[in-house]
Amino acid sequence: MAVSSENKADKKKFELLYASHKNAMFAYSNYILKDPQLAEDAVQDAFIAVLDNLDKIDDPFSKKTRCYLITIVKNAAYKIYNKRKKEVVCDDPDIFSITDDSCVDDDAKELMSAINTLNINYSSVLVLKYYIGLTDKEISQSLDISEVNVRARLARAKAALKKMLAKEDETNG
Repeated sequence: MAVSSENKADKKKFELLYASHKNAMFAYSNYILKDPQLAEDAVQDAFIAVLDNLDKIDDPFSKKTRCYLITIVKNAAYKIYNKRKKEVVCDDPDIFSITDDSCVDDDAKELMSAINTLNINYSSVLVLKYYIGLTDKEISQSLDISEVNVRARLARAKAALKKMLAKEDETNG
């Protein structure tokens, strides 16, 4: 049985999508789930959804595509997170904390800890902006909020972080 040229083009497009975006998708899903295995599951689920909607993607390298993929993986990660939350009852609030931080200095650990305590609306824009490297416009498209709202959340998140870190300095100093 011969493979059509359309199937070859779709296969190539999918391979390009995977190679170009898997790391950013993993980083974002791992930020949400705080578990590399679950994050990989979310990325796989996202790419399965992408296969069903491959015709909606014109350019594998466009910012629009990147935002689309981040949105899909975000939804997949939250689906796993919510399912797991219903299944697991745990009294340990640190169960989802970063466990392998051996190569991170104390200031970075303090910052990561502070970010993890922020409201998800604030922490998600910080991660998308400074960890994944999206622009305000891309973040607004990914989270389905206005760019003005993105900038407001970033400002509020930075202010909250500054306040938290200042309090920690006072107690440690």
